[in-house]
Amino acid sequence: MTDDEILTDLETFNDSMVHLKEAIEGRDLERMPTVLNQLLTILKHIIETYQLNDSIDVLEYAAKLIHLLQDVHSAENTNYSLEPFSHAIDQLALCLTARISNRFIVPSSLNA
Repeated sequence: MTDDEILTDLETFNDSMVHLKEAIEGRDLERMPTVLNQLLTILKHIIETYQLNDSIDVLEYAAKLIHLLQDVHSAENTNYSLEPFSHAIDQLALCLTARISNRFIVPSSLNA
């Protein structure tokens, strides 16, 4: 796998995260499940492709998003707090970025 492939996958993931945030902030209950499903599909691809076997934290935040969405949908309530969603999305992005970095970026001290 090339650096370009990794960057393309991360850009796709980031784009999907932006769409999910837009759906959540817009309180679009119809669009949210579709966008979350796209995000989870991309996340699965990244975890499998780059063998991120130590991604428990990534999966925990993805599960948190699923549970938050289920809660909102079961209540059919568009008056939900955005903060738990924003926190889970931000943490998911940070954890995934850390996993990718740990997997592919070699510390400069090891290059010497």
